[in-house]
Amino acid sequence: MEQETQMDSAAIDFQELLDRVEQDRDLMRELFAMFREEYPRQRLALQQAVDAMAMPQIQAAGHTLKGMCANLAMKAAAQAAASVEMAAKLQSTADLPGALAALDQAADVVMRVLDRTVAGEPA
Repeated sequence: MEQETQMDSAAIDFQELLDRVEQDRDLMRELFAMFREEYPRQRLALQQAVDAMAMPQIQAAGHTLKGMCANLAMKAAAQAAASVEMAAKLQSTADLPGALAALDQAADVVMRVLDRTVAGEPA
């Protein structure tokens, strides 16, 4: 449980994000809502590319997810998406499953943190 709490607290750098949005918590929540809506679509596109083993599409989807996460100071998720992007770029089918698993784990943590944030718990 303690490890999960540590992972949760590191999932989003709230101070960095608040600095980016000039301390506008309403804007931050709007950005989170947009992320929650768009992430599943982008992850589905990634999965479809993986199912087809279409490396250019996997790379593009990984890049998109990396940008989405990085823009919202979701550093672990952005790094995991970067690993997916790099595996596809290098045509490394052996590295892809681990990269996808890391992305899914990081995204699960982010979503858990977002759920608490939307519920009004402190950021």
